[in-house]
Amino acid sequence: MHNKRDRTLWMTLLFYALVGPLVGLLCAMVISFLVEAWGPMTDRLAALIPHAPDPSCDPRYTGHFYLRCYQVSAPRQLRYDFSKLDFSRLSAVVVVAYVIGVIPASLSGFFVGAIGMRDGRVTWRHAVAIGTLVGLVTALSVEISSPIFRPQNAILLFSICLTATIICWLLTGRWWRRAEIRHRPT
Repeated sequence: MHNKRDRTLWMTLLFYALVGPLVGLLCAMVISFLVEAWGPMTDRLAALIPHAPDPSCDPRYTGHFYLRCYQVSAPRQLRYDFSKLDFSRLSAVVVVAYVIGVIPASLSGFFVGAIGMRDGRVTWRHAVAIGTLVGLVTALSVEISSPIFRPQNAILLFSICLTATIICWLLTGRWWRRAEIRHRPT
């Protein structure tokens, strides 16, 4: 074995390239669910905030607060139907995740490995900076290259890259600590 750091670098690159797109796919699923649920959640919260009273309500103050008089509209319902999840196309979704995510994930792994080789460790700040940089580059390159791409998708791609980089860093960060401990001269 040439060096523990070299081995750790290759393990990090392979981990990011092989596991990073799957972590990105899971992040995309969680983020899309939260985006879908955001409208109904804000509607529920907005229903609790007093608005101008409905004209059909009694204008005199009776000492009681009637929520129905201050509710502007009926809240939206969450339309995320879990019964329609189709697992027969799961392999196609995973292949698409790899096609889209292997380059940003490998780029993140390369930067994490380069910082690990230089400093002997990779900190939380490094992971956030790398995720932000790779997320911005990915989002901007896809938005520039595709004329039909919407800005919301660029924000989603940025969020996925940042979150996936941090999650992969959480899993690989201890490899660099072990390599540093073993690499220290005695």
